[in-house]
Amino acid sequence: MRICSTAILLVTALLVAGCEAKGGEPSGAPLSPEQAAAAERAKAELQTLETGASKAEADVAATCQRFFAAKKELLDATAPELDALWSKGEKHCGPGPAKKVLLDRARKDLRYLDAQMGKTSFDPQYPCLSIAQARKALGDSPDPAVQKLLAKGEKMCGLDAWLAFAALQLDKARGAREKDPTAKLVTECAYLQIAFDSISPTHADDARVQELVLKRNEYCLTPKQS
Repeated sequence: MRICSTAILLVTALLVAGCEAKGGEPSGAPLSPEQAAAAERAKAELQTLETGASKAEADVAATCQRFFAAKKELLDATAPELDALWSKGEKHCGPGPAKKVLLDRARKDLRYLDAQMGKTSFDPQYPCLSIAQARKALGDSPDPAVQKLLAKGEKMCGLDAWLAFAALQLDKARGAREKDPTAKLVTECAYLQIAFDSISPTHADDARVQELVLKRNEYCLTPKQS
């Protein structure tokens, strides 16, 4: 009985370790027939690149375009075997070293923003600066995964992160006013201005932005604040 219990514990530990090594994410779903066909096309284009069949710059570019076209059909796929495929694709068709640094940093900063949003220490200023640099440098990337990442970065740093940051500052302003109805709220209102200045004009009509503007005015544009 003890041996069986030990074996069960060992297997459980190995399973947990495997999940932790993958960031706690479950293994991906198998590919559909259509996705499997797209994966095969992507593999064929990579094989062309790896064997050197495409040597001229124009030929390499065309092969990469076909690879990216197949990849676009697989953006929502989570099958684990795709990771190696995309890694190889990035080696042959990815950005140069300088742009790759920006891309990797943007990926890291997006993960940080996702994880930290809502916490009292949340501050999107520097992560959003690096994401803006990546968007500027990689805006013309033909890689659909890069474009998906940049689109997420635009929404995060053009709206979501700053809404969360503004909400935190409003909570601080509310708490300060409850303690002292004549509090000036200089710091809170300065951070609120940074948040609203950082929201992209394309999101100015968002109902959540309008609601926060009204609350900001309540705390920062009243006679008590002058």
